[in-house]
Amino acid sequence: NKSREEVETDENRVSNLRWGLTAIVGIFTALTAVLITFCTGHLLHMKLNLAQTWIEREKDNPNLRGTAISVIAAVSASLSGVAGLAAIWEPVASGSGIPEIKSLLNGIMIKRSMRIKTLF
Repeated sequence: NKSREEVETDENRVSNLRWGLTAIVGIFTALTAVLITFCTGHLLHMKLNLAQTWIEREKDNPNLRGTAISVIAAVSASLSGVAGLAAIWEPVASGSGIPEIKSLLNGIMIKRSMRIKTLF
């Protein structure tokens, strides 16, 4: 039998480990959000620069009329295609993830929702 002090020490140790794990998960979640925001901004900047380039080319050559909107549509379609392939590869990744996290926090584990493959 453990004494009361030993039990309290064990409970404190477990509590500290849980808080530490919670902090680590929070940090990695924040870093993932920053990475996603950075990549999204970079892709948007790239698409807008490409559109600006084609708009300038259209100004110089009237025969290219409509090319800029076609380029924007092609880039958008290709990015949407990549997102579609990700949803085909891992169907759980197609949603926002909020219902999965709420379920997990309520103690219900959803298969294939918390895997690296779902993130990427």
